[in-house]
Amino acid sequence: MQDRRIGGAGGGSDPALRKSAAGSVVVAGTLAVALASEGGAVGAGSAVTAGSTAGEAAVSQSAGSLARSASSRNRKAREAEAKRSVRKGRADEAWRKVGLRRLPQSEKVSAIDCVAHSFGEVHEFLVRRPCTSLDRILFTVGDDQGNTAVVSVAGVEFRDRSTLWKFKRLEDRHGTRDVTALGSSPLGMHDVHFTGDHYRSKPRGAALTVAEAETVFGTHDADDLDAIAEVEAVLPRP
Repeated sequence: MQDRRIGGAGGGSDPALRKSAAGSVVVAGTLAVALASEGGAVGAGSAVTAGSTAGEAAVSQSAGSLARSASSRNRKAREAEAKRSVRKGRADEAWRKVGLRRLPQSEKVSAIDCVAHSFGEVHEFLVRRPCTSLDRILFTVGDDQGNTAVVSVAGVEFRDRSTLWKFKRLEDRHGTRDVTALGSSPLGMHDVHFTGDHYRSKPRGAALTVAEAETVFGTHDADDLDAIAEVEAVLPRP
């Protein structure tokens, strides 16, 4: 397998509109066309029916938005609890806080030449301002239903924090490309395409930890993958 990049801002696709929101737009548009075209002209009775249907659709959409908002708040609360566990050095507890557990991981691969493992604007940056070390590793996490995500993590260290923050600003910007991630073959998995939509970076001293998550088996929604990347980014470097 060819090495994949790690970094969302540095080369991933722009996040698409959430399926639920897009679905609401399509359903509403289809309903409007159907009501306008059915039977030619729309009479007073039909107008009442259309208004009622539209009202019900609006109420349903509002309820769905409230449910998603509540779910998002609950997820953020779990993430906050997980981060507190990380600060106490309890990695396994952190994953349990978000309903997951750590699964197999690859061996850590270290290098001192970041230039050879990067591309795009990130590569050009590292030519001018070399890193002092690069550590890369793959993790898998999953739940009790067999849903599994793979997380690519890279730790890039520099001589000083000033260079680190310049690198972070570039790394977090869309389209600047990235360091290459380890392939998934050491974990016995099929090729994983990291889209860059579920990405977090976390500075620590003069090093930047970059984490990106994707589903490899089963399903994880976008918010779950964001939470996984968030937790992995704040865990101690491997």
